[in-house]
Amino acid sequence: QPPRSASAGPAGESKPKSDGKNSSGSKRFNRKREPSYPKNENFSNQSRRSNSQKSKTFNKMPPQRGGGSSKVFSSSFNGGRRDEVAEAQRAEFSPAQFSGPKKINLNHLLNFTFEPRGQAGHFEGGGHGSWGKRNKWGHKPFNKELFLQANCQFVVSEDQDYTVHFADPDTLVNWDFVEQVRICSHEVPSCPICLYPPTAAKITRCGHIFCWACILHYLSLSEKTWSKCPICYSSVHKKDLKSVVATESRQYVVGDTITMQLMKREKGVLLALPKSKWMNVDHPIHLGDEQHSQYSKLLLASKEQVLHRVVQEEKVALEQQLAEEKHTPESCFIEAAIQEL
Repeated sequence: QPPRSASAGPAGESKPKSDGKNSSGSKRFNRKREPSYPKNENFSNQSRRSNSQKSKTFNKMPPQRGGGSSKVFSSSFNGGRRDEVAEAQRAEFSPAQFSGPKKINLNHLLNFTFEPRGQAGHFEGGGHGSWGKRNKWGHKPFNKELFLQANCQFVVSEDQDYTVHFADPDTLVNWDFVEQVRICSHEVPSCPICLYPPTAAKITRCGHIFCWACILHYLSLSEKTWSKCPICYSSVHKKDLKSVVATESRQYVVGDTITMQLMKREKGVLLALPKSKWMNVDHPIHLGDEQHSQYSKLLLASKEQVLHRVVQEEKVALEQQLAEEKHTPESCFIEAAIQEL
């Protein structure tokens, strides 16, 4: 038996050689060890694939006007339907996009509007909220009293000065000076409580008309000195109720013949009269002037005229109503209305 070398291990132990070669010819040890990092080709393919995947994600950048980013925008969607929607959006919001040879889409001109009247001096800057600010500044809240004054005629006491109303039609008339309100309508109004034509009609400051007995009955149900209007929920006080007369006017339809009349108005005067009935008006028109009273917003009335043409007419209407409804629960409120005269 040949002697063992000094470098050999103890008996019974075998140690594989460290040169990487196996005498049995196993493929496991014949294969070269690959490096831990990928090759350049694989790395380039992987980076190219990752870039293509990134391009398929949704593009957060908005499309440029004029169709400059049509390729990027259309590639972010899969399917022809989304491309059609994208094209429709660009055609709608682009200022002047060419939809074909020698064809320009002018749909943006449909949004053209004039600047509101009297707002030229309120425009500021080119910010996003400039248009909203102009509309906000130009909007005025609805005023019920101003609407009532623009559509009604007032019989007022003659012992007050109404010169300011001849210079400015929007100046509100003092409600305490009003004796009667005259309304011209296409149909006779009805009381919203009893649903009948109002008897001895009274109008509130918000412009709603009631029977005098009906509104007194309604106010008596409240523990306060006032109550909310049953129509618009505005405050209604008994002292603010005014007499009202509604005159029915003709409502013209298509095919009717309308006769126009030439009117004349002096500069600085709000009263307009027919040219054939022209007269120099330097003072308000009184209630007894039947020729010109229909053209004036304010009619002056003396105390005798108010007593005869307003109070007396309401008393006759209430007495007739009391005779018809004497044995009804409403009779007490009719009597209360007569006592208020």
